[in-house]
Amino acid sequence: MAYRQINVRSPFYVEKTSSEPIIQLNVRIWQYQLVANRPTEATYVLEKETDKVSNKAVFEISELVKDYIAQGDSLYAFNTVWVETEVVDFTLSAVTTETYLATEGYTTHTEAVQKNGDTFTDSFVMLPEDMYGNYRVTGATGEFSMVQVMTNATNYTDWNFTINRTNGSSDASVAYTPVLVGSSVSIIQTLLLDDTIASVDFDLNGDTSTLHHDLFDCNKYNTPLVTSFGTIPTYYNADLSRPVILSYVNKFGAKNTFAFTLKHTEEIMTTSESFKRNVVNYNSLSSANVEHASRKLIKASKQSFTINTDYINEYYVKQLEELILSEYVWASIPHVSSSLIPVTITDKKIAKKNHLNDKLIQYTFSIEVARDYINTIR
Repeated sequence: MAYRQINVRSPFYVEKTSSEPIIQLNVRIWQYQLVANRPTEATYVLEKETDKVSNKAVFEISELVKDYIAQGDSLYAFNTVWVETEVVDFTLSAVTTETYLATEGYTTHTEAVQKNGDTFTDSFVMLPEDMYGNYRVTGATGEFSMVQVMTNATNYTDWNFTINRTNGSSDASVAYTPVLVGSSVSIIQTLLLDDTIASVDFDLNGDTSTLHHDLFDCNKYNTPLVTSFGTIPTYYNADLSRPVILSYVNKFGAKNTFAFTLKHTEEIMTTSESFKRNVVNYNSLSSANVEHASRKLIKASKQSFTINTDYINEYYVKQLEELILSEYVWASIPHVSSSLIPVTITDKKIAKKNHLNDKLIQYTFSIEVARDYINTIR
């Protein structure tokens, strides 16, 4: 069956109307199998008096659920949990139970308040839609892009996709078959797109759409420089020509990638204190010229990058808005590390550009590694 989705970065209310003076709410939170791993005991037991005028008791549970969602650099990190709300009159004469799938997404002030009794969430591509009901994702030559799909439908099997290649061919349509039916970690599925994929056609329970894979060429920045003295490589490290790719948790609680394919620069910043010391040797009444009378103590060190998008479609402004609002961002910077690096976006705002006012659209972001450059963890 399908389940309602809770975006736990925004409030979620459970409301109960009753003539009883006190309402009890039992909340269960768990991962993996919906039935087999459901806890017997409630994770939280809440009680509240009903309002004497409206006869309603209202609970807000998003913050409680959020504590149980763990994000990580793995594409398959457990970033979803099951939530069961069991509302009972204090006399235990009536019980109302609902089950939800919770992600670390959010709603905006223009959207409806999340509450029990909302409509079920259908399967959908977990990206913002364009004006035609389609989607886009940036890519780069030699790199992978990532999107995630909510497969929230009966038996999780009534959707399929067709991959269209850059050479004009199309793969056979693929019917989705989950690895773990009924598991919180399989309802959101990851699709990895390489640079041979131009687009993906989706059929989600009869709702058709297309994901466009916009590829940007990075090899043009790795052309050797020819001079009268011979051929000089543009880069001593070939990885410098590869793009910076950010992975982030977006508005829907899914992981998405964005390729920054133009120039990127690196800085090392330090915070320090200085002090003076006596370098006189009183035994010999001499001073060692190689010793520092003035010493510097490094208190903190940070590595940061300035990264640039290519000229992009206006649609991507929505994704960059979600990027700057994300609480979890990782960077693939090949010349620095072969693994994903946790980073923070240090920009405090984003100008929402459009083709009418700005003609060509291009963005520059500043990111900072979310660890000290000098390893000081003990």
